[in-house]
Amino acid sequence: MSIHAYIDDIRQRLIACHATNAMVVEASGGVFSESWVSKFRSGRMKNPRVETLSALDGALSTLECLEDMTETAQAA
Repeated sequence: MSIHAYIDDIRQRLIACHATNAMVVEASGGVFSESWVSKFRSGRMKNPRVETLSALDGALSTLECLEDMTETAQAA
């Protein structure tokens, strides 16, 4: 996967995520700011650092896992 495809994938996951920017920042351990998340989500962040993308990927995985657990609990 190219870096541009990776960035597009992360951005689409972020857009699909129902978490607030603050929740994404908290899930990342404070690696980036709410402003950074907002800029990345809107497409204004054209060349993010690989380390920051990796932190965002991890934060989204955590939030997606929590979202899946919530949906499972609600279905039960």
